[in-house]
Amino acid sequence: FVIVYLIVVSLPILYGYIMQAQDTRYLYILFPIFCLISLFAVKKYISKLIFNDKKALNKINMIVHPYVFNDFVEWKKSVFFKYVIYESALIFESGSYKKNDFNILIISDEDERVKRVIKRDELNKTDVMVRINNQWQDEKKIPLADYIINNDSILKINQRVLELIDTLNILFK
Repeated sequence: FVIVYLIVVSLPILYGYIMQAQDTRYLYILFPIFCLISLFAVKKYISKLIFNDKKALNKINMIVHPYVFNDFVEWKKSVFFKYVIYESALIFESGSYKKNDFNILIISDEDERVKRVIKRDELNKTDVMVRINNQWQDEKKIPLADYIINNDSILKINQRVLELIDTLNILFK
């Protein structure tokens, strides 16, 4: 009963507070609570809520991506490798790419992307397209990338990854 209450009542209420917050300091308090409650919520519900509301998506991205990147930076201080790789679906859209020494972009045909996401996330095509339409087109990201891998065939991908490793080993001796 408590979990049902949290999902049905508290989640939409917190979502409303987050969306109406004028002072972003409150978002840093409300967002973790929102995340904690959303652990109990249905993932598809949260996705529909956020991906169909540009304002909500932008507010969540303003909080999530800097937080995740800062956490990565702290973790990076504790490891001693030539280089580490930070993966983010919205690395260019969020501006995080500007903080990196080297940016890798993996692209693929949109139809293939749609098929993969439908299979991986068990979504329908409409929901996948909503997510894709909230991302920049590859043409906008390509000039910002230092290295591009076209994810169209496993043999080509393997070859490009090996080339990438060689490039990174040279750059970050």
